[in-house]
Amino acid sequence: MAKTAREVPDACALRLPGEHLPVAHRGRGLPRSSRAGRPGLAGRGRLLRHRPLARRQGTGCPCPRGGPATRNRPLRAQGAAARRRGLRALRLRARHGPRQPRRHRGAAPRVERGGRRFVPRLRRLARARRARSLLRGRGRLRGGAGPSRGGFPGARDRYRFAPGGHALSLALHADHSLTDANTLGLPCVAERHAAPATPAELREALTLARRHDWLLTVLGGGSNLILPERLPGLVIQPAMARWWLEEQGDGALVHAEAAVEWHALVIALAQRGLWGAENLALIPGRCGAAPIQNIGAYGVELSDLLEAVHLVHLDDGREAVLSAADCAFGYRDSVFKGALTGRVVITRLVLRVSRTPRPRLGYGDLASRLDAEPTALAVAQAVCAIRREKLPDPATLCNAGSFFKNPLIDGERARRLLAEHPTMPHFPQPDGRVKLAAGWLIDRCGLKGWRQGHFGVHERQALVLVHFGGGSADELLGFAGEVAARVKACFGVSLEREPRWAGA
Repeated sequence: MAKTAREVPDACALRLPGEHLPVAHRGRGLPRSSRAGRPGLAGRGRLLRHRPLARRQGTGCPCPRGGPATRNRPLRAQGAAARRRGLRALRLRARHGPRQPRRHRGAAPRVERGGRRFVPRLRRLARARRARSLLRGRGRLRGGAGPSRGGFPGARDRYRFAPGGHALSLALHADHSLTDANTLGLPCVAERHAAPATPAELREALTLARRHDWLLTVLGGGSNLILPERLPGLVIQPAMARWWLEEQGDGALVHAEAAVEWHALVIALAQRGLWGAENLALIPGRCGAAPIQNIGAYGVELSDLLEAVHLVHLDDGREAVLSAADCAFGYRDSVFKGALTGRVVITRLVLRVSRTPRPRLGYGDLASRLDAEPTALAVAQAVCAIRREKLPDPATLCNAGSFFKNPLIDGERARRLLAEHPTMPHFPQPDGRVKLAAGWLIDRCGLKGWRQGHFGVHERQALVLVHFGGGSADELLGFAGEVAARVKACFGVSLEREPRWAGA
């Protein structure tokens, strides 16, 4: 009796593994069928992988995974094949979502090769592969890679790459907003931005900038800075934020990295009974920016306790250490605003503090708020209370603190002004000059609380210019120039701006 077409799959299924098919079926494959035996087309319209009969029936030993051609390949080739399979799986998952388990009965959900630990490794490999694909030769871009303006090598938001084509540990950001990175709240966009958290990442950023000839701008906490609408090149904002003590006799040396918040450091030292920095409490900004303008308040300046400044030269990455004498400190001035402007990045400060009580209470009404023998923490808290009464909080009203320096004039000129204004605050200096209070001069011109456009003079402290939102750097400079011009007309005294212009 001749066999029918429906009986052919059953005859094939009864053969043991390795036996040949009938001559009639050679070269034509198997008939498509889903009957018992060797499976054909089933499920969602694709051929399922063949498994030997003994394995399907639950008897016998499982066959080794992969044939001789797979097992005999070198380990490197096997690893490369596994990576390719993993990368394909990641691409499919990103495109179509996670794979759904099979709907028919008896099939277990698919297990990804290598388990959970394998997926992060594949992602790192994919990221490095994308980074290498962006570059050709020694850091040159492929055609069309990255935005056309500025030639920024990378995708839209974030990328990791090195000039040689290997993955970077440093993250670079394209068109990074710096509006929240300056206390004046001025709108600003950095063409490229990096926040190195280690010295090695800082060296990576400097090497990258030198290789691509990018303009470099170093940004700290943005509390004493005027930012333009756009900063070209690379903006480096150090994120190194450790500090530690080195005990020495009755005092200690404080090592503070650039991204340490200054006020937090002052309070931490005062809580430990260490004297020297308590009068400088509540000054906004980070330690890396403190030496630039030689911050000071209530009769104390940073130069009074600074021992050394660690820095890195931007042009060649060379590290150096400057002593306090090398910094050429003056009133709101230093070598970092002169010969070293835009040439170095400060990485660490070394301060000397003492355990012996040394309160300095001779400035303003500080002494009237304290006991006869105050602690360092009590002095710091009194300073904070006074500053909060007079100065607005940048978190609620954008400002850069004191916008003008207190002017220094010669003694003869000061005597003439005192004859006209006997109540004018004045502070004689060791060199014979006299320091005047810029806030008092602005107030006497009737400018306290004055507003023009998006900027104004603070209603409680005339030395502070505030930003109400929506303004620009050019508008701020025009407003500040008008204030200085009126003081010049009333008193003949020139006011100098304290915040620095970014990149200048």
